[in-house]
Amino acid sequence: MEQPVFELGQVLTQIAGMTVLLVPIIMGLVEYAKKFGASGQVCLILSMAFGILLGGGHYLAAYGVPAGGMWFVFVLAVLIPGMSASGVYDVFKS
Repeated sequence: MEQPVFELGQVLTQIAGMTVLLVPIIMGLVEYAKKFGASGQVCLILSMAFGILLGGGHYLAAYGVPAGGMWFVFVLAVLIPGMSASGVYDVFKS
């Protein structure tokens, strides 16, 4: 059985492109949650949670369930949008 091959630079480029699209959506969802009373650390947690859900959903829809060593790519695809949105929220908050 052949192992999946990936170039980390190519993977990060694809994830970065997806992140640029997801961050405004995540920020909009957090702003929507604020209208229901969310504030402070809750908004920070929500931005990470929305990033994980949307990043993971995009990866699964685009590439299916990861196999073998591609789980590493899946983890990156889930964490990078969440961390980016959390960072953007933190910057705009201060």
